[in-house]
Amino acid sequence: MKGKDLKIESRINTRWFITIFVLIWTILCLIMIGVLTYAFFTSPSRIDGFLILVLIFLMVSVFIASNYISWQLRGKETLTLNEKKMMFRNEYTFFKNRFDLDIELIDKIQVIDNDEFVSKFWGVSGGKIVIEYLGRNKRFGKDISIKEADKIANQLRSKLKTNTYKAYQ
Repeated sequence: MKGKDLKIESRINTRWFITIFVLIWTILCLIMIGVLTYAFFTSPSRIDGFLILVLIFLMVSVFIASNYISWQLRGKETLTLNEKKMMFRNEYTFFKNRFDLDIELIDKIQVIDNDEFVSKFWGVSGGKIVIEYLGRNKRFGKDISIKEADKIANQLRSKLKTNTYKAYQ
């Protein structure tokens, strides 16, 4: 990483109620997986295709739920800006959410605080910093304050002004 790069990290606030709910649900799924696996090995003739599908579904569900738990307990968003790209990363998840955006495509950077309660409760709100590009939006900063979002947006804008691209000339 170059010294000129601007790297911003935002820690995810744990939503304890839903995380504990998903953890309990995951434990129950693991118990069901154990029971089905035991039944499969002790009396394989009684296992049909449907139970195998249920077992596979439970395993996939546990994997996805474990990813959610990991994200809630340790997750952080990272935004890195260099002279060519703005790179978004979600860290400490099994599914690495990565997005790179050429900075010449950026139209506007703004701060918006209109997350709905339901999406915020589940931890899937987009973030307070909105980067507009090609008629689309990329959001960053799920759990930062408006004051912090303004500070970060200003840092990004000033870094982009040093380049000679359309939105910041």
